[in-house]
Amino acid sequence: MSKKSISRLLFATICGILFLSSFDAPTKEAVYAVEKKQVERHYRDLLEVGVRSFHEWLVTARLLDSRRITLKQAKKKFAETRKTYKTIEFLVAYLEEEDVEEFINGGPFPTADNAANAANLLKINPPCGLQTIEKQLFSDTINTRKIVLLSQKLLIDFQEIAERQERQPLDEQIILEAVRLNIIRAATIGISGGDAPESGNAIDETDTSLSSMFATIVPYLSAYLRKDEAKATKLILLMQQTHDYLNQHTDFDTFNRLKFIHDFANPLFAELLTLQKTLNIEVNPSTLAQETAVNLLSSNIFAPDFLNKPFFTKLKPEDSRKEVADLGKILFFDPILSANNRRACASCHDPKLGFTDGKRKSIAFDLETTVPRNAPTVVNSIYAVKWFDDLRAASLETQIKGVVTSEKEFHSNYADILIKIIKSAEYKQLFRRAFGK
Repeated sequence: MSKKSISRLLFATICGILFLSSFDAPTKEAVYAVEKKQVERHYRDLLEVGVRSFHEWLVTARLLDSRRITLKQAKKKFAETRKTYKTIEFLVAYLEEEDVEEFINGGPFPTADNAANAANLLKINPPCGLQTIEKQLFSDTINTRKIVLLSQKLLIDFQEIAERQERQPLDEQIILEAVRLNIIRAATIGISGGDAPESGNAIDETDTSLSSMFATIVPYLSAYLRKDEAKATKLILLMQQTHDYLNQHTDFDTFNRLKFIHDFANPLFAELLTLQKTLNIEVNPSTLAQETAVNLLSSNIFAPDFLNKPFFTKLKPEDSRKEVADLGKILFFDPILSANNRRACASCHDPKLGFTDGKRKSIAFDLETTVPRNAPTVVNSIYAVKWFDDLRAASLETQIKGVVTSEKEFHSNYADILIKIIKSAEYKQLFRRAFGK
């Protein structure tokens, strides 16, 4: 999608809003019924375009492999393919986040198989998807045959997702939640080049993604104008200004990311929530707090409650009390967790060193040899979803067991640790205070 196409799309969006707003106000149900049909039809069309685009890219990859086109021509076609995907990413990724991350547009590194992980089995999938193909295209030792194989898999995987999503019913809550989460994606992965590190097309792709997203919510904006003209106008102008800024500042190296986040992304995240509340569209209820990483009731991406801690910890509220945290802090620094009573969590995760140990490889249980790698920081580790360098632990409970039982770390077991704790009057009191028993 060219710059002119994006500008025309956004201009058509604004015109569509004003046109729809000129009629008598329909009922809330009528607006949503029309929107549902429009978006579902529009989305099915975009999915078909996406499949066709991935197929055309596969043809291009084969031409490159047979040396019938140049690498420059292939890169140009690949950029077009990525931009086509970006027009639908906000809904594709919302509806099937894990599969999109694993097969379509995740990082170019091995991933833990989600299906196997759910069955407590460790299976690592090799890198695949758009980012892996891009890495190959920009490699000094390009492997065109590998690009063809990756492109074949990409097409098959996307076709499967598209077939499922063609039957996916869409309602107003899904659409607006997908839109707001895409603002976060733009402010993090998008403008940082996180999913297009080699090509340098990150700003252009972000503009494409947001413009397509804005066009999708036209019926809601027209209803919003009728309900609160001042607030609706503010949002519409902010959308236009966001596009203008991205369109006018295209250089990746000089792009002012702080200004974009402060002046556009964060205000958009807030104003879209205001739209949702004004139109009485349900916001993800608190009963589902453990199911979403982002707190969609938050209006500020910098707010302390922006990320849902229960989603990551899987803890019940009663297990998140201060008394429990205080007990955990004491255990973190206590070497009784190790068999020799000389190694604690803090031995390798020292608060004075950013909760690392500052070493290339951490000291092992015997205090002489080392473990295979260095200790990562535990700062913000609450927001991780997998642990260890091979991603083998899918929960903190599994992770700590790996440390406790490792011969090179604590070289212990839960039974021995329990005996030590039972013998401690202080720990008995702390556990009783934390858990009531």
